[in-house]
Amino acid sequence: MTIKIWSLTLLVAFIILTSGSSYATDAVNCSVEFSPSGILKAGSSCDGRRVIIRGVLREGGEMHGLWDSMHDIEFSNYGKKCVTTYNPKNLDIAGPVRKVKIQGTFHAKWPEGIVILGSCSDAVIEIEKVVDL
Repeated sequence: MTIKIWSLTLLVAFIILTSGSSYATDAVNCSVEFSPSGILKAGSSCDGRRVIIRGVLREGGEMHGLWDSMHDIEFSNYGKKCVTTYNPKNLDIAGPVRKVKIQGTFHAKWPEGIVILGSCSDAVIEIEKVVDL
């Protein structure tokens, strides 16, 4: 009888622990398309993961950011509606302000050792691919 109770207790503890960790990792689905503000809300849940973000790209000398909208660029909604873009592969992405979809690795906080002048937030998308919309 004691062995059955002990086994049942172990089984219940295992179920509670595994269901709790499963819930925590599945709370945010990082495989869906995000807006810049959406990925900022997801934050550390998608940190270090490959994501797709759709927004308005402003890429040039004084600005490196993917914004929710033109309105947000005009009214400088830094930190809430913009993700800093990091282009380590030196893809040719400069050009006019435009709507794009970016695939890359999301960093909720700046990766150590990277300097990006003209950043718009502490969050960074490390660009792998840009598609104009």
